[in-house]
Amino acid sequence: MKKTVQVNLSGQVFTLDEDAYELLSGYLKQIGRLYERSAGKDEILSDIESRIAELLISYQTELREVISTGEVQKVIEIMGRPEQFEEEADEPMADTTSTSSSSSSSGAENRSRRLYRDGERPVIG
Repeated sequence: MKKTVQVNLSGQVFTLDEDAYELLSGYLKQIGRLYERSAGKDEILSDIESRIAELLISYQTELREVISTGEVQKVIEIMGRPEQFEEEADEPMADTTSTSSSSSSSGAENRSRRLYRDGERPVIG
């Protein structure tokens, strides 16, 4: 029989087995160290916790409420490793505000972004 730990992520309470808790805790600590000198550290970590909570909710069912190591590993795979966060932070940001083809002054690849409107399901964002 495994021990379970209750965790509060972004206002949601989850029950994790002890191994899953250790894995998730270590992951969040790595991310915290990565952003410890960033200006918006608290907001970044809050957003990451919110996304993790959304993913964990999708793994819960009425019959099975305890999150296991396998589910936490899937969440980490979806979210990405902290090392990947560093790589993405080092890449120059492309201008994504335009709806037409935009080119970056650094010579990065040109990307075309289009916005679409769904007339059947209007959403204000």
